[in-house]
Order: sequence, then structure tokens, then C-alpha cells
Amino acid sequence: MSNKHKTWLEIDSAAIEKNIKSFSSILEKKTQLWAVVKSNAYGHGLNDFSALAAKFDVDGFCVDSVPEALALRKDKHTQPILVLGPTISDLFQEAEDNNVIITISSRDILRQLIENKSKVAFHLKIDSGMHRQGFYPEDIEDVCQMIKDHQLNLQGVYTHYASFKKIDQQLVEYEKALAVLEKNGFTNIVKHTAATAAALANSKTHFDMVRIGIGLYGLWPTTDLKNQHDLELRPVLSWHTIISEIKLVKEGAAIGYDGTEKMMKDGQLAICPIGYWHGVDIGLSRQGEVLVNGQRAKMMGRVSMDLTTINVSDIDCQVGDRVTLIGDELRVEEIAKKIDTIHYEVLTRINPLIQKNII
Repeated sequence: MSNKHKTWLEIDSAAIEKNIKSFSSILEKKTQLWAVVKSNAYGHGLNDFSALAAKFDVDGFCVDSVPEALALRKDKHTQPILVLGPTISDLFQEAEDNNVIITISSRDILRQLIENKSKVAFHLKIDSGMHRQGFYPEDIEDVCQMIKDHQLNLQGVYTHYASFKKIDQQLVEYEKALAVLEKNGFTNIVKHTAATAAALANSKTHFDMVRIGIGLYGLWPTTDLKNQHDLELRPVLSWHTIISEIKLVKEGAAIGYDGTEKMMKDGQLAICPIGYWHGVDIGLSRQGEVLVNGQRAKMMGRVSMDLTTINVSDIDCQVGDRVTLIGDELRVEEIAKKIDTIHYEVLTRINPLIQKNII
């Protein structure tokens, strides 16, 4: 494939299809699968990834914000869309006009709905132990009264687990809230609790729908869960650049800004036109690796804004050769471990302007 870009992502459509089928295989027919495509589809490209997920029959989408939802509507997606993050009141009407469901997680936002006389569809969020967004179960009686008094458009209720290892305890809290809602006549609403980790850990969490994020991108939330399952997941994203320059350097030569690393012997360096602006973490300076013609090459010196230097002294290569930053033989989890973070962060920090090629 010819490529006119200095760096690009490859999005594997067959892997997306495989991952959707894998998750569908563990769900009952009544349980819908919604793709979580927030934060630029975890770095994979909101529109590109969502188009493929829709092609392979996901039932809906979860996003972070109304602008993300509107981008999907502009791209002609007709599936239901749930905004997981907070929605400012100025966007209530636009969400309603575009058939976008928002999340209501506090009395303050509920009051704003009432003050704006909004009929936007919403799901209530229950705090089952995360202590982040959501109502406590003891709040729900008053919340039900507010909803009924003002004839608000409640369509669902959900929670997000703080830990998949303590699901039973958190599920009790969610079901307390659910019981109050049902007592108040809200029986025909969508119930959901599971993101990827919970969906894999315990089928009791599946309810009417599951919200699958990291799993659809072919990655496991934790190694523990991966070791407990024989489910096949295939990474969707690989990340590449090229060698733009090769130079011979002498033993003792100081590399990059402030000369933070020196050549231990005469050798050969390659320059790659990619840096921390693109999403290469500066923490990879002097320790990160890339693949060049199937061999690992170490990053030398400090990662710059738009350039990274690698040691290719023992690699047969030339200007224009492909360099892989993330791929089958250089997993994103390995990169995350080197810089003491999680693979979610590595992916979502990839610059959204980078070219994406669907393969």
C-alpha cells in the first residue's frame, strides 16, 4: 500500500468484526451490545471505527459528550447514542433534536432539566461504589418524585463498577436503586451495568445491554481477566512511521536535547518523523523500542516534539523503511508498562489528526 504520510494508523476491520462476534457469543439474545467510542474511539478514530462497528451490527454507541454524539449523527448513524459524561444545559435542546440520550447523575443537572423544561431522553446513573458520578440508592425516592412531577423523559438506569473483583457488593447497591424505581412505576426502562471488565467477569451484570469499550479494540482490561477466558480478541490498531534520515555517529556522541545519552561505540542512527506531539510519550526517551524490518531498535536520547532517534547499528535498513510503534510484536501493554501507565492512556493520547488507513 502506498502511503503519503510520515506516520499513520492501520485499523483492522476484520479484527473489529471478530471482537464484536466474540462478545456477542457470551451474551444472551435479549442483551444488546453497545460500542463505547468515547475519546475518539480510544484513539482509533471516532468516525472510522464507528462506521465499521455499525457495519458489523452493534446495537448502539456510547460517547463522552454531545459533540461526539452529533459527529456520529452527522455521519448518518441512526443507532441510539448514550452520552456517558456530563452534559451542560446549553446542549439539552440539541441533544433532544438529534435523538441523543444523555446521562443525569446529580440533582443539580436534574434541576437544570426541570428549569429548561427539557424533554431530552436520559438515563440515570447510580453510584454503586465508584464515588465519582451518580446518585446514591437512598437518593432515588426523591429523584423519582422529581421525574414524575415534571414528566421528564427517563429511559434507562445504569452504573459503572469501581472493580470487577467486587461486583456482588456493587450490584446490591444498583439493585436497591432499581427496586425504588420499579416501585415508582419505572419498570419499562433500559437497565445496564457492565463495561468490558464486568461483562467478562460476571454474566449477572449483563441486564438489557452491555457497554463494551476496550474489548472491541481487541485488548483486555487486565491480565487476570485474559487468563480466565478463552475468548479470542484481536487488536485493531497498529501504528507506523518511516525512517526519514540515517546517519553514522562516533563513539561518545551525545544524542538529542541536552545530550542525555551517548553512543557506546561507533554506530548508525535513524531519525523517525514522529514525537510527543503525535503521542509518543516522552517517558519512552532512552528506553522505548520500535520495530524496523522485524528487529527491535531502541530509542536514543530524548523524544522530541516531532522527531525520535533510534539505534539501527545492527539493522539492515534504509530511508523510507517502515517503522512500527505498536503492532503484533510490540504490544501497547508493553509500552504502557515501560512508562508506568495503562494501555488505555497510551491509545487515547495518540494525536487524532494522524492519518488512519482501514485494512
